[in-house]
Amino acid sequence: MKPPLHLPRRLLLQRLPLLASASALTACGEGLLRPPTRFVDDPYAVAREASTLNTLLALAYKAVDGYAQGLARLATLRDDPSRPPEERDLAGVVYAVESAFQRHHADHVALLTHAVRALDSTPVRPQDARYQAPGELRSSVANLLKLAANEERRASIGVNLVVEGLGVAEHRFIVAAIEGTLTQHHQVLEALVATLFQVAPAFDPARAFPQSYVSSTTDVGGGAGLQEQPDLAIDG
Repeated sequence: MKPPLHLPRRLLLQRLPLLASASALTACGEGLLRPPTRFVDDPYAVAREASTLNTLLALAYKAVDGYAQGLARLATLRDDPSRPPEERDLAGVVYAVESAFQRHHADHVALLTHAVRALDSTPVRPQDARYQAPGELRSSVANLLKLAANEERRASIGVNLVVEGLGVAEHRFIVAAIEGTLTQHHQVLEALVATLFQVAPAFDPARAFPQSYVSSTTDVGGGAGLQEQPDLAIDG
């Protein structure tokens, strides 16, 4: 058995913004920008399709808003001269990572909005899809990382569960591509938490990438999914 991979903290801090910027390129490439195929033979099917896409659009809007709230807290931690320099540096690194992830969610908003309008339907409004942070959340870099990781995991599972119900192949392709990005976000954030804030001698890939599937596939001969993993505990 190979020993866990050791990542020097300084190298990790230097490389993570690059990792965050590149993590979703394959899932959000230009191939997704072609117009979705419209189907008009069944108005009820069109309505169901638009409703499902709007639900996913609301989820993407909430992610953008949630990251906006988290980034505001991180900026406060980063710019507070009374805090230790290492904490301020960590806040700056996490700010860069979460800024990249917020941009990915904004791209998802644009694409899902396009898909809903292609069905001659009205997209949900951002003001109707605000993120509500836990009321007891204490601002710290660790807590904000854990909250983002938990929310990305939940989002990836939720998106995965609705892919099969979409009636248009191009919509399934779009949503599956978005789901892949959400899962990448979750894994990067979990790795950051494990490396920077948990008491461990080294980064253990087995802990950062625990499941082979997003959702459970046991009913079709696969295995457990990410919903089997507990949320990261947030300090009160």
